[in-house]
Amino acid sequence: MAALRRVLMMSQVKNTVEGRNRQISDQDLICRFEIPSLLGFNLADLETRGSASVLKALETCDVVIVDQLGTLELSSIVFRRVVQTVLDSSRCVLATVTLSDDPALDQIRGRADVEVYPVTASNRSLLPEDVAARINAWVTERGQERRNGAGPSQGPGCP
Repeated sequence: MAALRRVLMMSQVKNTVEGRNRQISDQDLICRFEIPSLLGFNLADLETRGSASVLKALETCDVVIVDQLGTLELSSIVFRRVVQTVLDSSRCVLATVTLSDDPALDQIRGRADVEVYPVTASNRSLLPEDVAARINAWVTERGQERRNGAGPSQGPGCP
């Protein structure tokens, strides 16, 4: 799908706009950020390269995809503000959000403009097609509005 060309993966910042990748988490990564697991986490790269990639997608893409929003990612105030900016934008945003009980994650899941699709063993094979159809409908509607001179849809998220 052409609208889904640019993706941010949280275990590796993948910026297909500029063609550069940067590892931000790994079991063997030594960093200044301590987390209660065996995973090291490069907070500085998330705050610089990760934030820049998401903001670049916000500027250049109709659909912004953020894979793996969790407690680690949102522990960064800088990245949390970037996520808030994206969610408050008029762009369609597709994000995977962990089930962790975290106030920042609860706030995202509780937004009026957010649809939550729980992933289960019985629906996970159907979700990609359903979500892609929803995003395609949004992109098509937005394209028609642009052709008709109406401008982008008002309000954040997908319709």
